[in-house]
Amino acid sequence: MSTDDHSRPASRDDRRRRRPALLATIALTVLGRAAPALACPVCFAADERARASYLDTAVLLSILPLALFAGLALWLWRELDRGRSGPAEPEVAGLSGDRTIR
Repeated sequence: MSTDDHSRPASRDDRRRRRPALLATIALTVLGRAAPALACPVCFAADERARASYLDTAVLLSILPLALFAGLALWLWRELDRGRSGPAEPEVAGLSGDRTIR
């Protein structure tokens, strides 16, 4: 074979054979997108307690990453501040460095 099969344009027969596969792919994509809408726990919950629990959980899960990053930033800030002030002097029995033990 001297000619490359990929370089020639698709014929009508090739397009006709691919059409059912294309339609099936489109249909499965459209039908697959509708399923997550049925999974909403609040839409079908008539109980006010269930709605409140869902809202509380959503707020908690929204705040949790922010608290994680704030804690990490605070730790990093303290570590950098400790590094700028130099090494800490060791304390012996709660006494500062200017006093001597006798």
